[in-house]
Amino acid sequence: MPNKFGRIYTIPQRSTLQQTIQTPSTLPATVQQIPQRPVTLPATVDQIPQRPVTLPATVDQIPQRPVTLPATVEQIPQRPVTLPATVDQIPQRPVTLPATVDQIPTAPVTLPATVFPDKMPVGMCYVPIQEWEEPYEENLGFEAGTIFPSLVLPFDAEKGCAVL
Repeated sequence: MPNKFGRIYTIPQRSTLQQTIQTPSTLPATVQQIPQRPVTLPATVDQIPQRPVTLPATVDQIPQRPVTLPATVEQIPQRPVTLPATVDQIPQRPVTLPATVDQIPTAPVTLPATVFPDKMPVGMCYVPIQEWEEPYEENLGFEAGTIFPSLVLPFDAEKGCAVL
């Protein structure tokens, strides 16, 4: 179809145009097939353009946001809490206990060199720290009233306390 300048324009047929629109574009199979654009970065931090930032001179110049607090505790919204009706409804967690006392892990204990302060005021009661010692056997412990030898202090009116 000629125009007033004598040029001829061809208009594609509808079927050709539909095929062009419906043809899917192909994507590169690998990253290396993607065309690269050169990027120039500044060599130093000083070459990065800076944006000016204006900070308030004092704290009073910072704009405040109004906060509305409830006047009374009753005005605070409550979250519903559902508690079990009985103890049996509380979920249980399994607890594994050692079978014997020997299986309980123990940490080493460091005791002070002296059990009393250097200068004890008169009229004050002191209880020394009991250090671990090999306990008596059952029969001897039952007879002495304790399984710890350092706690066996029989009293004699003439001699005072005597250690077995």
